[in-house]
Amino acid sequence: MNKIKITALVLALAAIFTIPALASTSLSASDVFTDVAGNFAEDEIMDFYTSGIIHGYPDGTFKPDANITRAEAAAIISRIGIGVPGTGTQKTFSDVPADSWFETYVKNISTTDYLPGADDKFNPGSSVDRLEGGVIAGDLSPATDISGVTLTYTDLGGLTSDQLDLIKKLDALGVISMFGDDTYGPTLPLTRSQFVMLLSQVTI
Repeated sequence: MNKIKITALVLALAAIFTIPALASTSLSASDVFTDVAGNFAEDEIMDFYTSGIIHGYPDGTFKPDANITRAEAAAIISRIGIGVPGTGTQKTFSDVPADSWFETYVKNISTTDYLPGADDKFNPGSSVDRLEGGVIAGDLSPATDISGVTLTYTDLGGLTSDQLDLIKKLDALGVISMFGDDTYGPTLPLTRSQFVMLLSQVTI
C-alpha cells in the first residue's frame, strides 16, 4: 500500500489528542496497540497507523470494535487526503467548537458530500453507519469493473442505483465480505476496524 504524506499541520493537531504514529513499517500490532493483534483488519490498521492516517488512544488501545464516530471518520478521510477538501463551500456547525481537536477535519469534510450535517449540527459523536461508510469508501476507491458483480445481500432494496454501484465496487474489491453473505446492514453502525477495512483500497 502506498504511503500517504500527512501535512505538518494535521500531524501537529493530531499529536495533541492522540498517540503519534511511528515511522517504522516493521512494527507489529502488539508493539503499538494492546487490542489489535489477531483482529481481522490487523494488517490494514497497521498500514494506516504507519502512514499516519489513524492513531490510538493514550491507554495504548485502538478500540477496533468500538463504533467509529463522525468526528473520527472525518479525521481519517482528511488524513487520507483524496477528494478532501472538496469544491463546496466550507460550513460551520454549532456543535463543532473552534478549539475542538476535530474542527479542522470537519471543515474539510464540509466541502464534500460526505457526512453532511443537518440543522446547523454535525453530530460529531454520532456513529457512522455501514451505508454512509460504504458510499464514502466506494467513492474514494479506484475505478473498478463492476459489470460482473451481483450483490446477494437481501436488505439493499431502498438504495439508489448510485449507492448500489458503490457497494458493488467494494464487493469487487473484496472488502465487504466481513459483513457476511446475507445482509449488508446499511443502517448498522460501523466499527473502527470495519471503517479502516472499507477504506483500505483507497490508497492503492
